[in-house]
Amino acid sequence: HIARNLEEKEFEFSTNSLWIAQENLSLVSLLTNNDIKGKHSEIDSLSKSFESLINSQGDKSAEVVRDLLNFMSKEFSHVAEKDSNNYKITAAFSNYIFNEFDNIDGILYPSTLYPKKGLNFVFKQSTVEKKLKFHVASRRKMVFYGDKGYYETEIIDSQINTSESNKIIW
Repeated sequence: HIARNLEEKEFEFSTNSLWIAQENLSLVSLLTNNDIKGKHSEIDSLSKSFESLINSQGDKSAEVVRDLLNFMSKEFSHVAEKDSNNYKITAAFSNYIFNEFDNIDGILYPSTLYPKKGLNFVFKQSTVEKKLKFHVASRRKMVFYGDKGYYETEIIDSQINTSESNKIIW
């Protein structure tokens, strides 16, 4: 809610976590997006490789796939302020990918908040349960100070997970 500016509250919590893949993951990449060109060097490199692949196909259907992935990348990586309807297209696309392709573990897309260095993932529940292991998390309390915005007032770190469970212990 802080990042999306949905409403001003007295305080919010922001939680980040680190998970470790226990095996290789198959991801749908939505990293090609004209709106983010030049902002993230790794994404630019992958986009160039993808564009070369599309061009080498000499096939109109490959260009349609490129255009669809570019559209979906924009949908996943735009700021969705004050409108819960903004997630309907991305939710429908995610459901389609996860329901139609058993071998796909997740979707990789550019970060909205950190376009120069961030990447985001959407994972199927079964991927989280079977292929990822929780390692550590951090929760921050953010207090709203009027026109100055939110300020971090408290940090709580979880214990480092050494068990087989994915439980967070604060």
